[in-house]
Amino acid sequence: MILHGFPIAGYLFDWDKGVSYSPEQQMAYEEMISSQYEVDPDYYIKKYNVPIIGKKAAASSANLKKDFFD
Repeated sequence: MILHGFPIAGYLFDWDKGVSYSPEQQMAYEEMISSQYEVDPDYYIKKYNVPIIGKKAAASSANLKKDFFD
């Protein structure tokens, strides 16, 4: 490009080699990973700008309300 007169002497080119996913693909990817592995909460905090303060307590059958018609 310099030989063709472009004023780029001293500059470097850097290619974005990242993969772009659709929202549906990103969700499937994150569900697949999080279902098999422990994921650092910082990933979600940084990616989605959501403050994660801890895990929710698992719901027990004693805490579940009876069906409306019971």
